[in-house]
Amino acid sequence: MKNADAQVAKTYFQFPLKAKLQRFEVIEGKEQRLSEWMGYLRGERNAAVATLEDEKMYFEAVFSEKNEGRTYAFWLTLQGEGGKPVESSNHELDRKHMEFWNECIKRDSRKVLNEEFYLTPKFLDEAIIRHQQAEKRSSVFRR
Repeated sequence: MKNADAQVAKTYFQFPLKAKLQRFEVIEGKEQRLSEWMGYLRGERNAAVATLEDEKMYFEAVFSEKNEGRTYAFWLTLQGEGGKPVESSNHELDRKHMEFWNECIKRDSRKVLNEEFYLTPKFLDEAIIRHQQAEKRSSVFRR
């Protein structure tokens, strides 16, 4: 994307976007549960996608890595500002997601990698802008 296109997109985003890559250590012995957790999310894809709207999440992917005997889970997200945290969600899938989280992820192991920049193609910027504009219009009517 050209600098001018990026600047135009940033001006129109109602909620500026933040790309985030986070790393979490998996509790030793919970690697199989991590696999089950990810299988659960893959199997419930439609329900998982339905949770993204409340979080103002435009993209989410999870990766895992085994390094020096430890397993890590990485969350890569592209999110707008003002989303509800997953912990406050009313979705059944998020409740179950948090159960897996509490069982599998080592407390205080979160590491956020520094975002240097991210790129999105113009068609994606335009789709997000249209979505945010529609959301803004509908929120005016809900007041």
